[in-house]
Amino acid sequence: MRIFTLVSVVVLGVLLALPASATAVYDNNFGGGGYIVDGWNVANFSVADSFVLPGTYYVNGVELAAWVPLSDSLTSLQWAITDDTGSNAFSGAVLASGTVSPSQTFGSSSLTLIGGHKYWLQIQGSHTAGSGPVFWDQSDGPSQAFLLDGTSVVSLADLVASDPEDFPCTGACTGSESFRILIPEPGTVGLMGAGLLAAIAVYRRRRRA
Repeated sequence: MRIFTLVSVVVLGVLLALPASATAVYDNNFGGGGYIVDGWNVANFSVADSFVLPGTYYVNGVELAAWVPLSDSLTSLQWAITDDTGSNAFSGAVLASGTVSPSQTFGSSSLTLIGGHKYWLQIQGSHTAGSGPVFWDQSDGPSQAFLLDGTSVVSLADLVASDPEDFPCTGACTGSESFRILIPEPGTVGLMGAGLLAAIAVYRRRRRA
């Protein structure tokens, strides 16, 4: 059985002192699932999760949890935040996007998002140094979640409900992923920096292909 390492990835412009100097204004059960359920392949597929903020905020970070093989390391991950004007979770207008790399600054430094509007966080094109798989941790939070397989858009909630044995879940069983939307705390707006990549824990896990 392959051993995977859980890593926390912060995308968009980020504060140098994250997470101490940042506040989460949307939390899709980040860590609440205990990292014990499963994850969705974001090396070979695109996955999109919805979020709605309680107010209008200057957003400067998105933190997510992903799994990579223990003997490997994450080298890049493509992300985008889109609006909900498209026909599905993957066709809205792109408001910000970029590629996470541990060795370089990336993306936009900030983004203003309007409260009460639905947005989508898309993750795809993930790579590791050893060409291993990358899985976005499933938290089953309140977000809606979809997977893009070629031209087919698949509801992860429907997929989880169709086969609980192969697609385990907890709580609301939405099939959605571990992430949270971050804003700077007062007095820290000027502290913009590069990306943060840090190992959190190691587990023996079965991952989806």
